[in-house]
Amino acid sequence: MSALNDGSRSVTLRDVAKAAGVSLATASAALAGQGRMAVQTRERIVQTAAELKYSRNPLGYGLRTGRTYAIGLHHVDMIRALNETYLLEFMSGVTQVAHAQDHDVALLSSNSTTPRRNMPRVDGIIVMDPLSDDARARELITSGMPVVSGEFLPAGMPPGIAVTADHATAVREILDHVYADGLRSMLLIAPGSNSGWGEALRETVRTWCDAHGVRAHYGEYDFGEQDADLLERLVEPILRQNPDIDFVLTAGAAGVFGAIGAIHAVGRIPGTDVRLACGADGARLAGAPLFITAVQLPARELGAACAETLLSIVEGDDSALLPVNRTIPAEVIFRQSTQR
Repeated sequence: MSALNDGSRSVTLRDVAKAAGVSLATASAALAGQGRMAVQTRERIVQTAAELKYSRNPLGYGLRTGRTYAIGLHHVDMIRALNETYLLEFMSGVTQVAHAQDHDVALLSSNSTTPRRNMPRVDGIIVMDPLSDDARARELITSGMPVVSGEFLPAGMPPGIAVTADHATAVREILDHVYADGLRSMLLIAPGSNSGWGEALRETVRTWCDAHGVRAHYGEYDFGEQDADLLERLVEPILRQNPDIDFVLTAGAAGVFGAIGAIHAVGRIPGTDVRLACGADGARLAGAPLFITAVQLPARELGAACAETLLSIVEGDDSALLPVNRTIPAEVIFRQSTQR
């Protein structure tokens, strides 16, 4: 056993440099696979480190390289996110990929109106469901750090890398289904223009309805709204003013309950006179008085894809930047609410 490694203490990088006859900086670069040096020099340093049973201190290495080996996760309302199955599944997918690559996941503080006091100490960031009026999301996206958006970037945000569920294909599948059974006029209830998801749903519905000669009506609400009574008050006047509406598509579960209340309020029957579907399936829909056709969003797969894309960028893989948008398939579960 080398005198430098007699078991009495841990071997340091300085020990390796001394034994190999090189500077501390050269030894560090060689073991990291960096720097310009003769092949023989690099091989000698690596062999010396192996003989001395040198083990790199990852914390110290991180301090020298500036890497934290952690990624950040931002949501406009992180506390609410921790209570929603979809967002927990998304986080699970992120964590699974990050841990497989020995990275930590940090939940970033959320406050849509107040700027951060400092930038998070992470190598890259995933912004979940970005909103154009979320000040902290905007700070992160424009910070110069590697950032991947989980779902569409809204208008007004700088362009960037996004991983999204394939909402467009799923929505068109639902519309084709109800069209085959006589769809004439529809209502879409979705988040406002500050949400890229809401805008994507509106654009999909608008394009499809124009192509099929179907009248389309729209109602908007604040992203994350969970008050079914408020959404009922939004939907009811639209139904009264447009009695020909025979299909309502809502972005989330609260909209379904609001629409059901509004349909009853105008003297019609949900699922019979007015069919219903939801753009996001979930446990809450199980409480509806009829089985609701819904899009089963791939939350875990979406989170995993965001983490894979972000870590590829962090590791310097430029191919991760193309295509700018990556889509994950989303399945439609057809149920009673779209059957007359």
